[in-house]
Amino acid sequence: MSVDTFTLYVAVRADRPLDEATLSPLVTALGPGGDEHRVWLDGADRALVRVSVDSEAENLDAALQKAHLLAGRARALVSSGARVIEVSAMTDHDVMVWRAEP
Repeated sequence: MSVDTFTLYVAVRADRPLDEATLSPLVTALGPGGDEHRVWLDGADRALVRVSVDSEAENLDAALQKAHLLAGRARALVSSGARVIEVSAMTDHDVMVWRAEP
């Protein structure tokens, strides 16, 4: 069984603007940072939290499922009123995206 590495990307909208200190529990829960893991606030919209993680999966569909799980964890850690607005899984050659609104 072959596995590939995918970049999982999640965008979560909080119910209010956030600051960097608010992200600490999310960063801690997702593990160490570095090139393979990032959590940041959108520069233009402080209520928009973005998460990017490299992860192994069997295929693009399985990677997108992992991204949805990551999105659920991120949403719960951001705030009770947060909502997931985008989830994606990608390689250098392919991408699969789910958006809450078209």
